[in-house]
Amino acid sequence: MHSFNLLIAVHVAGKDAFVGRWRAELWFNWMRRFRVKPSTHTFTALIAVCARLGDSAGAEFWYQLMEDEGCKPTRSTYDAM
Repeated sequence: MHSFNLLIAVHVAGKDAFVGRWRAELWFNWMRRFRVKPSTHTFTALIAVCARLGDSAGAEFWYQLMEDEGCKPTRSTYDAM
């Protein structure tokens, strides 16, 4: 799981936020395909890239999915929003 989180975080932190978001979501889908449960860190990274792009609806989508998955937001999650 840590490997997926690292890949998502690296893509989110890249210079091109649009490409980073696309790649992060791609890795998230791979996590699902391999039945790897995403963590709060996974969702926080996805929320952060949406916020960086000014996509509040996207950030809200990931936040809701995070809650649906039973992950509890951290201070970092709220800071990202």
